[in-house]
Amino acid sequence: MVKELVRKLSNAVIYNITRALSVNEEDRQDEGEESSRPGSVQISALNESTILKIFQYLSISELINTSLVCKRWQHLSFDGSLWRNVDLRHFAQTLHDEQALRFVTNAYLVQKVETLDLSGFNVSHMTLNSLASNCPDLRKLVLKSVTFSIHEEDAEKEVLFPADLEHLDIRYSHGDAAVYQAMARSLTKVKWLGLCDAFVLAVTAQQTLQQTVSSLEKLEKLDLTHCNLAKDEFVEAFGVCCRLKVLSLRKCTHIEGEFLPKIIPQLPCLETLILNSTSIEDEPLNEVDWVNSKIKYLDIGCCPLISSKGLDSLLPIVAQMPYLEYFGLCRVGEGRALTDDNLQSFAKQLQIGTCPALKSLNLSLSNNITDEGVESFQKAYPIETLDVSNCSQITDDDDDVFELTNERKPSVTDSVISTMSDEGQKLTRKRSRGSFSTVQFALSNYSLETPL
Repeated sequence: MVKELVRKLSNAVIYNITRALSVNEEDRQDEGEESSRPGSVQISALNESTILKIFQYLSISELINTSLVCKRWQHLSFDGSLWRNVDLRHFAQTLHDEQALRFVTNAYLVQKVETLDLSGFNVSHMTLNSLASNCPDLRKLVLKSVTFSIHEEDAEKEVLFPADLEHLDIRYSHGDAAVYQAMARSLTKVKWLGLCDAFVLAVTAQQTLQQTVSSLEKLEKLDLTHCNLAKDEFVEAFGVCCRLKVLSLRKCTHIEGEFLPKIIPQLPCLETLILNSTSIEDEPLNEVDWVNSKIKYLDIGCCPLISSKGLDSLLPIVAQMPYLEYFGLCRVGEGRALTDDNLQSFAKQLQIGTCPALKSLNLSLSNNITDEGVESFQKAYPIETLDVSNCSQITDDDDDVFELTNERKPSVTDSVISTMSDEGQKLTRKRSRGSFSTVQFALSNYSLETPL
């Protein structure tokens, strides 16, 4: 009943907004005018608390339009409770002027804002200073693809940065090094951190890496995706972050993996490790104590330097990982490393039962595995989700039927469409183009906030 009332009231709000915006400015200011539509709700009769609850369903653009209806709505539209979670990404072009952005920041975002997204903006250090000084409740700040700048007239003023953030995302951003150094001094409460090359360069050049990392006592998720300047020494420094659960090094092309045998034992909470598209070789992978780790999601796909011989040594060890749920081998060794022999050996090790949690295996874009090898693996170890899309030697049949036990139920993803019979025994699988791994990762409980 409550949901139905909210729906009716929300529809009434939208109707009244549309109607009000269609009249002239003089009529728009007359809040006493009621809708003549049969059965419509008299919005002016509602108390402010009810109207604010309805306004919570509106986007930022709709709130701004709503403020044009009448003076009362103008006052309510800018109530601080409606500006706690603010996404301004779509206004990056409209508010490209620094003064306009600072006006919006000071007028609407101070005091109440908790979550703010300024991705795509040009942000000066004076705007950051305003957020640091006037937004005490700010906990999540997203600054992806942002250009940070320091104007000459304000160059002597200290660069400030919000000090109570729990979530900071500056991936793909660039700009003045002084801004990133100010960030590095303000990360003591951060749990989720997405970094960029400019940050890596700023803290490394100033010999502040150890000091910065030592302050990250609460860090749980670290994303260095596309940080080409990040090297093994940089990642190894994060070994002191004992609460770290997620580490993504996707497309960090200078990562060679020498830090892995050292850092894995130091991270007892690590659940997700993404090494996709790095320059890791066989030797460091085989030196890691994988068996005693708590890793649930491991991705070494698209690593061109991993060989078939290296997988011969690695896969039996991976088969003993007690918590592993997902293993990514997409296009490993440029699509040539994984073979039918690797799969058969892996299946034999999995049969022992030392890796009871494994549910998903991504073998997509592997050119040296065949239908016979996949069928042999599936019979020996009937895994729930097996991705073999875009493998050149795999027959692209529309439907393949596999026998599953009652204990193993299929997981439904965007790329694997499952249909169970009445007995719950047979699984009809339809292979789609592309890998399901992004979907699998986004839906997992231990992933980063956004799919990679």
